Amino acid sequence: MEKLRAGQQYAWELTVFVRTNPFKADAPQYSRSASIRLIQATQDSRVVVKESIALLRNLYREGFDYAKTGVM
Repeated sequence: MEKLRAGQQYAWELTVFVRTNPFKADAPQYSRSASIRLIQATQDSRVVVKESIALLRNLYREGFDYAKTGVM
């Protein structure tokens, strides 16, 4: 968010992703992503975190050894 604010830019969309380690052949595999278009463009970290957590709650599944997650 600091980069957005420094460049006087705003976020219109968020994408959250999760995945397991694709190189661990003996472990169960899982990979998902979800996106949302924000009602209003924002530079506010609180809004981004709140919406990201909501997306993550829909993606998360018990029983997987997650290797990578991210927010774009």
